Amino acid sequence: MIRSQYLGGSRRNKRTRPAILCLCRAPSVGCFNDELVNCLNSIEGAYRAELRDLFAAHFGRFEEKLERRLADLRVELHSTKADMLKWSVGLWVPVTLAVIGLYFKR
Repeated sequence: MIRSQYLGGSRRNKRTRPAILCLCRAPSVGCFNDELVNCLNSIEGAYRAELRDLFAAHFGRFEEKLERRLADLRVELHSTKADMLKWSVGLWVPVTLAVIGLYFKR
């Protein structure tokens, strides 16, 4: 009684609809349809909850890694700033002393 239907108009097209779509047209299986829909909805809900939990776990790990990398980057940036300040002072102090020395030499 449950048959697959061909999509489109021609029988040469071998793609068929799933048999579950045809169940709703048979009048004597209304209760079966309700049970099947409820079962599929509960399975979908379980998969959604599991997917939500997996997403939360993976996002938590990603966030933890991101925070660690940002902390490392902040430390590296701070040390880079300190190195740049040292080089700047190290280069400008002799230049300034040379200019002052040349000024007073006249």
